[in-house]
Amino acid sequence: MEFMRLKKNWGRTNLGPLNALGRGIMLKTFPIVEELSGKRLYGLDEEFLGDYTLRKVFYQLEPSKANELIWDSAKGLKDKENRLIPIEKIRDVEITEEIKEKIEEKAKENFAYTFLIARGKEYFYDILQKLN
Repeated sequence: MEFMRLKKNWGRTNLGPLNALGRGIMLKTFPIVEELSGKRLYGLDEEFLGDYTLRKVFYQLEPSKANELIWDSAKGLKDKENRLIPIEKIRDVEITEEIKEKIEEKAKENFAYTFLIARGKEYFYDILQKLN
């Protein structure tokens, strides 16, 4: 979704990586999915930045330490000053009702939404409802 992406000046589209809003939505969605599914997402506890799991970096570490670890992990990243977003900005993203409506509209355009309806779309709406 364009409003969740950074712009870029190269490639087939002008859509770059997720912006703070897109990353904030993802960060807030992971624990909800884990709660609803009863399963922990692979990678948050298995992957490390320094001595810390991604779960600890994304959710628990003080922002200055988390940002330092994330910055250090991106040594080879081109344009990292524009692409790296401080963790506190991502954690503090506010997901308004207007944003939820846009997500719902876009989801309805996606073929996967057909499967959600067939299997019972309550999971999608449970996740959307719990986003804050």
